[in-house]
Amino acid sequence: MTEKLPSLPELVRETEARFEAQFGYLSRVAAASPGRVNVIGEHTDYNQGFVLPAAMPMWSVVLGKSRADANIRVFTCVDTGSPLNSFELDSRQKLQMFTDPSLKWANYIVGTIAKFPCESLPGFDCVINSSVPLGAGLSSSASLEAAVFTFLEALTGKQVDKITKALLCQKAEHDFANVPCGIMDQFASVLSQEGHLMLLDCRSEQVTDVPFNSSSHVFLVADSRVKHQLGDGAYRQRRAMCEAVAHKLGVSSLRDVDEQQLRSKSHLFDQIHFNRALHVVREIERTQQAVKALQESDIALLGRLMNESHDSLRDLYEVSCEEIDVLVSTARDWPGVSGSRITGGGFGGCCVTLAEESCVDGLIHKMTEAFQKFAKKPKFYLCSPENGSVVCSDLLSLHQAVQ
Repeated sequence: MTEKLPSLPELVRETEARFEAQFGYLSRVAAASPGRVNVIGEHTDYNQGFVLPAAMPMWSVVLGKSRADANIRVFTCVDTGSPLNSFELDSRQKLQMFTDPSLKWANYIVGTIAKFPCESLPGFDCVINSSVPLGAGLSSSASLEAAVFTFLEALTGKQVDKITKALLCQKAEHDFANVPCGIMDQFASVLSQEGHLMLLDCRSEQVTDVPFNSSSHVFLVADSRVKHQLGDGAYRQRRAMCEAVAHKLGVSSLRDVDEQQLRSKSHLFDQIHFNRALHVVREIERTQQAVKALQESDIALLGRLMNESHDSLRDLYEVSCEEIDVLVSTARDWPGVSGSRITGGGFGGCCVTLAEESCVDGLIHKMTEAFQKFAKKPKFYLCSPENGSVVCSDLLSLHQAVQ
C-alpha cells in the first residue's frame, strides 16, 4: 500500500498544536512548500540543460509569530537524526552557518533567513514540520528553504518575485549548507502548478507548465530508504567532471554540445569523463522529447525515455545502487508499467515509475517482495502534481475562529 501522508490542513493543525505546546501561545502565520519528484532530466540542471519535475503532495510547513524583540527561536518537529531540535538567533547580528554537526540541519534555515532581503527583520518564534522524507531525493531541503522564505514573506509583508525567491533559496543552500545544487529543486518547490509538470530551462530560467492529462496513468514513487548525502564528494566530483569537459570543448556548459560533437572530441577525455558528459548530452535531449510525448499523450514514448534515462544514470553517470536497480527492474517487468527510473541526485533515494493506476496495488506487492533481500522495506507514494509555495495562515484555528 502507498503511504498515507497528512493533507496540508492536517499537517498545519498538527504543527499548530506543537507550536502552542512549545511556546505557550497561538501562532499567527503559516506557510508551506512541497517536495518534488523529477520525472526526467537528471544532473542536467547544473549543466544548463532542461529538467521536468512535478511538485508532490508532501509538504514542509513553517508556523510562527513575530516577537517584540530581536530574538529568533526555531524548533523542529522533524527527526533530523540530531540530538538538538532547536536553536536561537539574534536578528540584529550577521548570521553565520553553524559548525556544530548537531546543528547541520539548521543551516538550511539560517541560510534562508540570511538571504531574505529585509533590512530590519523582526524577531520571531517558529515551529517547522515536514512530511517530505529526508535524504530520499524528493527535495526535502529545497522544500524547507522555500517554506521558510514564504513564511518570512508573510511575516514581514515583503513579497519577492518567485524566480528571485527560488534563486535566493538556492544561494542559501550553496553558502550555508555547502551543497552546490542546481536550480531545479528550488524552482519546483516555489513555482509548480497543480496538475502540471514543470519544464525548466536551467539556462534562461524559463518555466513552461506541461499538463499531465492521462486519466489512466500515475507516477508511483518508491523510496528505497537508502539515504544519500549530496554534500559528499561523489556529487561534487561529477559536477566538476562536466565542467572540465565543457572547458576543454570551449563551451560554457554541456548544453552547447550534441552527441556528434562530443564523440568527435572523445580523444580529449578519459572514459569516465566521456561517459559523464555523454549522459548529460543525451539526457538534455531526452527531456525535450519527454515534453513532446506529454503534449501528444504518448505514454509509451515517455516510459521508454524514462527507461533510457535510468540505464544512463546507472551505467554512464554511475549514481544508482543495487537497491534502486532491483526496484526499477521489478517495476519494468510488471504488466501496465511504461517506464521506471531513479530520481533525484542518486546514491540511493527513490525511483519513479509511470504505470497504469489499475496495476499499482499488484506492482507495490511485487516490488516489496523483490526488496526482501535488503534489510529495509521500501515506502511508496502516489504523485499527483501540486502547487508550489503557499501562505496557509487561513488554515490556522485562530484565523478560522475570527471568520
